Amino acid sequence: MKKNLVLITAILLLAGCIQTNNNVPTNEPASDKTVMSTYNEEEFNISFDYPSDWHIEKNDANKSVTIQSTFPDKGSDIRITIPAESFDEYENKMSELIATNKMSIKDKAPAEGVNYPAKEYSQHGWVYYLIEIDGSYVGVGGEMYLTQDQKEGVKEILNSLSY
Repeated sequence: MKKNLVLITAILLLAGCIQTNNNVPTNEPASDKTVMSTYNEEEFNISFDYPSDWHIEKNDANKSVTIQSTFPDKGSDIRITIPAESFDEYENKMSELIATNKMSIKDKAPAEGVNYPAKEYSQHGWVYYLIEIDGSYVGVGGEMYLTQDQKEGVKEILNSLSY
């Protein structure tokens, strides 16, 4: 009888220590939660959709637009520059780092679903993507990883971009 009482008490104590996770996982993409806006710059002849909580800066001197993501809970902000330098121009600028293997280069886009020629340049916790769209280039820079929301935002910008 004592053994049964000890066994029942132990089971109840264990049951009280088990924590149940009542959070139901969601499979909805991050972009479904994001309100999108459209940016049109007639002077530079570009248009694209972007997450409305991201910031846009127009640079008249360089005739470019920079889109900056909001700072996420984890990770870093990213900057997207339209237009950016070409693959050759960027690799010439970074030739010393590339030659000394301090910068790696891969054929890789910043997010799945971006179906344009792209290269990833990475160095010490930092990454820069160059994407070619219709003969023009877009630069995406940030820390070594992009959050899912950032990937969705970048994909929306790139896939909606028109020159």
